[in-house]
Amino acid sequence: MKYPMPLSKYEWPSASVRCLRTGFFVAIAVLLVTPATASDSAAVPSSGATISPQTDSSADKALLTRGLLVASSGLAVQPPAGTEVDEYLQTDSNSGQELVRYKQWQETLNGRTTQIQLLQYPTGQRTIVFWLMQPSGSGCVLHGSRTYNSQGEEISSSMWRNDPGLKIPGAVDFPPDLLPGWVPPIAFIRALDASASKSEGTLHVQATSYGFATLAVWRLNQLELSVGGGNFHASKLEARTDIKSVLPSWPSFVLKILQPLIGKSTFYFEADAPYRLLKIEGPGSLGGPDTKTELVRHYNAGT
Repeated sequence: MKYPMPLSKYEWPSASVRCLRTGFFVAIAVLLVTPATASDSAAVPSSGATISPQTDSSADKALLTRGLLVASSGLAVQPPAGTEVDEYLQTDSNSGQELVRYKQWQETLNGRTTQIQLLQYPTGQRTIVFWLMQPSGSGCVLHGSRTYNSQGEEISSSMWRNDPGLKIPGAVDFPPDLLPGWVPPIAFIRALDASASKSEGTLHVQATSYGFATLAVWRLNQLELSVGGGNFHASKLEARTDIKSVLPSWPSFVLKILQPLIGKSTFYFEADAPYRLLKIEGPGSLGGPDTKTELVRHYNAGT
């Protein structure tokens, strides 16, 4: 799964769980939803429905007008003047190597909050990502991403829609507040209603064409935090996949043993509005390093 970002892909950065059974050794590769990094944004497209010619919603029109659904317009999308923009740097937690830099901001399209990211890799590739969120709660309506090489040519793209058509024969019933594999930062705050009074919440992330994973999110405490972008009063959150949601048929005593082995990701958000994302620490995606993502600058576009 990817999350932000820059943590933001939940592409099923995975965990390998090995179980010793009497008489033989069984190796089980379990694809688990753990916040992944933005640095793997071009790796595997999110699963989900594509926009069909028959679909002609007002949301689609708003995204088309904004240039978010047109391949040739992706690199031209920039935050409108006056919009608050946050810039982040993601690095390898161990070596300090720069993995990606990205801008993030929110707009209102079709009356709904839309979170947008522009990623720039040291090797020259660029990716634009957007999430059109549901009017309330943590669910997503429409998500898309496009990646371009250093010459500006599109090399990959993905589209996901929260639609009944996601359910294929043999699949579970998906919850209405479903999220794509690449989870937007705003979803974590919405899971807690951005309220200091709510300490726990959940996110539902499509893991495969047949099922989804439940991500437990909880608030730990508030603290003073210094990052490259300034000093903030922050809320510390943690998130981890509920293994039972991924392996529902497994014995409960086995799941209790495995659950503590699932990695957690730690998020720091500004404690008060606008609840700006400040920092992320946690495991990377499959094959990638552990990462650290940190706010390095925030400003109003056009100033």
